[in-house]
Amino acid sequence: MEASGENAASPTESLESVQGHDHASEHHGLEAQNRNTPQSEVNPYMQQFVEIMQRMVPPPQPQPQDAIIDKNYEIVRRQRAKVFAGTTDPAEAEEWLRNTERVLGRIECTSEQKLRYTVSLFEKDALDWWETVPGSKNRPITLT
Repeated sequence: MEASGENAASPTESLESVQGHDHASEHHGLEAQNRNTPQSEVNPYMQQFVEIMQRMVPPPQPQPQDAIIDKNYEIVRRQRAKVFAGTTDPAEAEEWLRNTERVLGRIECTSEQKLRYTVSLFEKDALDWWETVPGSKNRPITLT
């Protein structure tokens, strides 16, 4: 063989020269069979290794929805959302609403969650009123 590799025998040619033509044909057949066989059948040890590694490093677990909601309740309170007891003064109610919308605008959540956070700020007359709203306990209402 030459050192340059130009006339060097390929692995298949080397196999033919050592084992004869019939054995080389069998080798080609095995290569073709391996290309058509799923990876798990080709190397069961590698597949087993991958499975073990996957078990060792479990996928990240999503945070429970309740934990996210509790965290958001804390954020609502820290952002100085005001409790609303009810009022007959429209300007006072409007100010409370603007403040609440400002606070909720800083939280990434659905409209339904925003409603829950808003209702959590109700007390006294406001909470009594909310409980009289038809379906307030059964259906999600979106803020507009």
